[in-house]
Amino acid sequence: MGNRNRFGSSRKRRRGVLGIILPPAFFVAVVAMFNMGVNYLTRANEEEALEAARNAVTRAAVQFYALEGRYPPTLEYLVDRFGLQLDEERFIIHYNAYFSNVMPQIAVLPREF
Repeated sequence: MGNRNRFGSSRKRRRGVLGIILPPAFFVAVVAMFNMGVNYLTRANEEEALEAARNAVTRAAVQFYALEGRYPPTLEYLVDRFGLQLDEERFIIHYNAYFSNVMPQIAVLPREF
């Protein structure tokens, strides 16, 4: 029994500590990566919705111009007379028409992002 390894017990202790720390750390890393993936997909979906709203307003204004020969003077006019539906709880829509024969400035921004 005189040939005992003096370092054997500390190695076992180190493996025990790693065995306790490593699984929760791995779990936390997996949860963090999953959370980052969900956040990325949510942001991408929000950007798609923003682009779709911007395209809907632009498309409606161009169609109105094709039918009437002028651009709608206000966004409300476009909504009331052309039936454009907007989610104003989600988006801030800026519509500025300077002249009836010039494409209006259209900006759609998220309320919260």
